[in-house]
Amino acid sequence: MTPRRMLAGATSLFLATVVTWFAGLRVNLSGSMPIGLYRVSSAPPMRGAMVLACLPVDVAVFAKSRGYVPNGGCPGATAPIGKVVLAMAGDSVEVTAEGLLVNGRLVRNTKPLAVDSAGRSLARFPDGTYVVSHDELWLYSPYSERSFDSRYFGPLPLSCVLNRVLPVWTVD
Repeated sequence: MTPRRMLAGATSLFLATVVTWFAGLRVNLSGSMPIGLYRVSSAPPMRGAMVLACLPVDVAVFAKSRGYVPNGGCPGATAPIGKVVLAMAGDSVEVTAEGLLVNGRLVRNTKPLAVDSAGRSLARFPDGTYVVSHDELWLYSPYSERSFDSRYFGPLPLSCVLNRVLPVWTVD
């Protein structure tokens, strides 16, 4: 491939990325949500909705150091995470060795892992029962048991949520 064709291809990819961003479209390539194209929504978060959220800076720095999140514009210079809202204001979340129970029901794919995929130890959020306050939520991935989510860092401030996202086209 000639340098001119490579430059043209890179320019086209860059322009496509800019156009989709400003059109309110996001591409997900992580395992936390189905791979595909999503449309940004200004609708408020709700239980079961997919959201993009920035991690608090201390969690973001840890996640970046482990390679769990790529570089981006959130605190800690990380990209937002894409997860599903598990629990919101008034819900009861019980953290156990078997997983997260929301309002007394065990949630699939929430059993905390002792180590990550590189064999490094993972500290989970302390066991106990937590009532979600009006300004926080818990996030998880029903798509990946290896997801870095609230079972490790607990609730996030509601202000961390950037947008809801709606699938436009996904790969199963």
